[in-house]
This record gives sequence, C-alpha cells and structure tokens, in this order.
Amino acid sequence: MAVTQAAPGRSPLLAALVQWNRATIPWPVALRNALAVALPVVLGVLLGQTDVGLAVAGGALNVVSSDAPGPHALRLRRMLLISLGAGLAALTGFSLGTHWLMLLPVLAIWAFVLALLVALGPVATQGGTAVLIVLVVTSGTAGHGFDPWAASGLFLAGGLLATLFSVAGWPLRIYQPERDALSAMYRMLSEIARAMPEDTVFMPLADSVADAQQLLGRSNAARIRGVEAFRVLLGLAERIRLELLALSDLRGQIDDPALPALMRQAAVVLRGLAMALRQGRPMAEGEAVLKGFETALAALRTARHATQDPALRRRLHLAEARAIGLAGTLRAAIRNTAEAGSRGDRRATERDARQPAAMRPGAPLAILRANLSLSSVAFRHALRCMVCVVAAEALGRAIGLPQYYWIAMTVVIVLKPDFGGTVSFGLLRMFGTLAGLLLATGLAHLVFAHPLAQALLVGPLYFAFRYLVPVHYGLAVSLLTAVVVLLLGLAGLPAGVSVLDRGVATVLGSLLGLAAYLLWPTWERRRERPVIAAMIDAYAAYLTALLAGDARAQADARDAARGARVNAQATVDRLRVEPADPGQPARAEAIFANANRILRAGMALESALHDHGAAALAKHAAIEPFGRAIAAALAELAAALREQRPAAIPFDLPARHRALADLLDPAALPETDQPVILALLEATDRMVDATEALAGVIGRVPPEAEEAREAGQGA
Repeated sequence: MAVTQAAPGRSPLLAALVQWNRATIPWPVALRNALAVALPVVLGVLLGQTDVGLAVAGGALNVVSSDAPGPHALRLRRMLLISLGAGLAALTGFSLGTHWLMLLPVLAIWAFVLALLVALGPVATQGGTAVLIVLVVTSGTAGHGFDPWAASGLFLAGGLLATLFSVAGWPLRIYQPERDALSAMYRMLSEIARAMPEDTVFMPLADSVADAQQLLGRSNAARIRGVEAFRVLLGLAERIRLELLALSDLRGQIDDPALPALMRQAAVVLRGLAMALRQGRPMAEGEAVLKGFETALAALRTARHATQDPALRRRLHLAEARAIGLAGTLRAAIRNTAEAGSRGDRRATERDARQPAAMRPGAPLAILRANLSLSSVAFRHALRCMVCVVAAEALGRAIGLPQYYWIAMTVVIVLKPDFGGTVSFGLLRMFGTLAGLLLATGLAHLVFAHPLAQALLVGPLYFAFRYLVPVHYGLAVSLLTAVVVLLLGLAGLPAGVSVLDRGVATVLGSLLGLAAYLLWPTWERRRERPVIAAMIDAYAAYLTALLAGDARAQADARDAARGARVNAQATVDRLRVEPADPGQPARAEAIFANANRILRAGMALESALHDHGAAALAKHAAIEPFGRAIAAALAELAAALREQRPAAIPFDLPARHRALADLLDPAALPETDQPVILALLEATDRMVDATEALAGVIGRVPPEAEEAREAGQGA
C-alpha cells in the first residue's frame, strides 16, 4: 500500500489525519495477538467462566501492543516486564480504587514515572502506556466484587499468554523489503562503478532511493537499532554515488590504468554489499575484498609519485583523495551490514551487554537520570501526563459518570510529548470512537443474545485493529471500540449504556489532553536546529573528555550526551507532524542517524579504556591533536547548523586518519597497548566517517572557497 503524501500547501497536521501509511505489522503478528486476546474469551464463555476469560483477555490486551520487531530474547524480556507491571498495576488499582484520596497520589506517581519512559523510545512508551491504562481501568472497576489478588493474577496470566504466543514463532525475513530496496541501490552503484559512465548526470538511482526512503520512514520502526543501520546505509549509498561521480569526471583527464582498476575493485565491493544486504548477513569477506581496493589505491598513489607531469599529478592527487574517501565509506557500509536488521539488533545487544552497564547505549537508568530536568522534553511530558491523569480521575468521579475511568484512560492514550501528535491522536480517537460506537451498537444488538457469537467476533475485529493501527489510527480505533463494547456486553453491561458513557468520556478525555497543549505548546520546527546542534556539541565534548582520560569528566560528558540525544530524537520524531518544509524532517533524521554513530563509537572506545586503561594514549603525541581536529569539526558543524550556513571543516580528515593509522601500526606496538590502539583507530575511523556524512547533509564550504579563505588568512 502506498503512503499518501501531503499535497503541496496542505497542513502536515491535516495530512497526518488523512494519511494512509504502509501496513507495517505483519499479518502473522496481528493474528497471534488476536488469538491471545480472543481465545480466553471464547474458552471462558464455553466453560461458563466468562469473567475469568475477560480478565485474562484484558491482561493480554495491554501486552500485545509491545509485540514489536526484535530478537526473541529482547521481546521476551520486554513483554514479561510489561506483564509484571500490568499485574502490579491491577493489584494497586483493585486495592485502592475505592479509596480515592489514597489513590490520587499513587496514581500521580505512577503516571509521572510511566510517562517518563518516553525517553527510552516508542516501545518503552507503549509499555508504560499499557501499564498506566491497567491502573486507571482497575481502579475504576474496583469494588465490583473482584478479589484484588485473584484479579491481578488473571491480568498477569493474560500478559504471559500474549508473551507465549509472541515468542513461539516470528515471521522470518521481516526486514526483507528494506533489504531488497537497499540491495538494489548498491547493485546499481556496482554497475555504475564498473561502467564508469561518461554521462555522470544520468545515474538511475532516484527510484531506488525513493523506495528505500519510503520503507525506512515507518514510524513504528524508527528507533530499532537494525533499522537505524539501514538508514545509515542509505546515506552511505548517496555518499558513494557522489564519490563515483567525482572519480568518473576524472576518468577523461587521467590516462592511467590505475584509476579504472580502482573502480573495478569498488564495483566488486559494492556487489558484495548488495548480496550481503539481500541475504541478510554480514559481509564476511569484506576485509578481503577491501584489500583488493587498497591495493588499487596504492597503485594510484604510486602512479602519482611516478609521473613528471604537474597537471597529471594534481589530478591523480585529487583522484587519490576521492578514493580515500570512498574507501572509508565502503568500510563503513561493510560495518553497517553487520548491524542491519534483526540479526543486527541481536548483535548490537550482545555487544552492548559486554560493556559496563553505564556505558551501554541503551542504559535505561542512565537515560532516565539524564532527563530529570525541566529542559528535558520527556520530563515535561511526564509532568503534563501526571497533572492531566489526576485531573481526569478527579473530574470523572466528581461528575458521577458511570464509566468515569474512560476519561483518564483516553487522556493516557491521547497525550503525546508533542503538540502535533496530541492533536492528531486526540481528533482521530474522538472521531474513530464515535464511528466505532455506531458499528459496535449494531453488532451488539445483532448478537446480544448469543454470548458465543459475541466472543467469536472479538478475534476478527481485534486482528483488523492490530493490523490497521499503523495504517490509519482513526479507522483502527473504530474497530477497537467495537471490541471493547463486545467485551463489556459479555460482562453484563448493556450496549446502549456503554456506548453513551464511552462516547462522553472519550470526548472529555480528548479535550482535556488537547487543552494541556493549548496551555503549554511547543513547536519543534523552531527548535530542531539548535536542539540537534546541542547534541553534536555534546558529542564533541564527550570525545574531548574521552581522550583527556578523566573518568569523572567522561561520565558527566556521557550523561550530557545522552540527555542531548534523547531531546534531539524526540524533536525529530515530533517534527514529522508539524507545519514545516517537507524536506526538514528527512534532513533532521539523516543528521541524527549519522551523529549518533559518533556517540556509539565513543562508548566503544570508552569501554576499551575501561578494560585496558588509558596509558597507551598518553604515549603517542599525535592522538590528542587528531581528536581535537574531530571535535573542532563537530563544533563547526553544530555552529553551521545553528546559523544555517555551510560548514567550513577540513577536507583532509580521512587522509589524516590514514596517516595516524600508519603511525600507530598496532603490530609495531607493545602487546599491552594493542587493544586500546586498535579500539582507538576503529572508533576514530567511524567518527571521521560520520563527520564526513554530517558535512554532506548539513553542507560544507567547497574546497576552492576553503583554500581561498585559508590563503587570505595566511596573507
């Protein structure tokens, strides 16, 4: 299904309301989620234990939303935590629901803590939302004859059932569409390198780039580690294309076989990358293939030294510089094939687990601690959620609405960390609920006297809801409404009453959530550049602290970098639904993805320093100046981003890194120094590559202008 693009001039918010996205949840996932919800209901009706079946289904209902892509072990741990959280929330709600003065402070604490999980990403946010919904609903239904321990145990059992269904089987090759699109790009790049076309303008990549960008724009996969590697590979493909363009331009100016040989070797590497991406495996032979490219590069360097023609020497020098940049980009692409997709998710997690807890990129406690300030978007969202949920609970009890808890539940669902998300979810939920109520009323009256028929309808309706959630939220909500009305009917609540109460409560809850942002709005289109620039500055400070060897400064800089990263990530996510330049979100996403590689490279280096000590760094005077050069380049990129101008960063960073690698040949160093130096060279290689990629996205001063500027300064 194609994504509906906003027409020129259409508000992005309006586009978010009417947009139809790709169906990103595979049907086997939607099917097993529907079975986990519907099976307890059907069995409960058949066995005469309808209340038990409904309680188990309620527990499953709040856990299946976290059934997201990823390795089995990660998914199992995540769903077990949410199941346990839902069980504890049910116990708290059933125990305190009839004592509302005691409930309100407890509800406030739970709402704040669970809403703060937005700092950990969308999957953690979904889990926190599900647990908070359980607390709100169970506190509103307390006092109806439920034993708190037995009822919370049934909720926990429902979560465990959904978890069992999830880990029992997972669709293979779930990232295959993304792999195919990227593979096609790299295969085409291989053909371009092999043919070296004279017409360098006609390089047929536009369709492949568009396909890959569309596939990688899936909102529910935006922060999965493997998908982030796909994004990086997309950016690397564009950089490779530019390098091939430059080398093809030089072909007619250089009459030497070294350049065609180099291009043929590049074609071999690119063909191997295309095959590895298509097959979903790391490029195991990457180093061996790169050796062929390095040999060709050495031949090009030899040709430059051997020629007596100054003009040819300059052109060969330029070709060598481009080839060095191409080598770094190819090496980065090979590295990222091992990080892409579900296998990449697993490898990244295993690698992170070997690091000290505080240095892991996804360390949740460190991330939450870094966000405990009013400058944090996550902290402000948690405050909003806490106030709105408590207000909704108090309002519902005050007006005496029979199903008053639907107000607070709607607030939890509608309230997002951004204005655009809250407005779009609020409106879609209101209209979707009203449409669903009409559908549910008709279904309930048709099968009201047949409990088994009601139970059997739950499965198909929930399957359609789960499958269509990423396609169109409003349509999906209408189906979920029908499911809820059927479940309430099985619980003995007349359809007409539940329809009216739910409609009123949904409207009140949606309006309350919208009012929170009318009182405290935040527009990301005005904050995107400074927020992302602050993240890049924080990464530069972290690198400086890392090479200085001060453990305390490293920890502080790491925490600051994490906080800046969370803020930047939230800004990029929220920017998508605000009125802005259509290219602004994609550009911000590209900057974020490439800058994030710098932080991960730094953490890998810090882990090596933690294991082996930093003494080896102090022995080599060339390391600190090179680190300062990368930090200065990052600072200039951040300044250029803030000031909306091209960045004046040096073009020789790849060549300087190669010189540093030649100087710090690990084979010539003491064995005790080798692990740290190898980690340093690997990390700085990734940092240089990411810096070059950032310069390509942000824009950089052309080499001619930079040379003229330096010449003017020298004069």
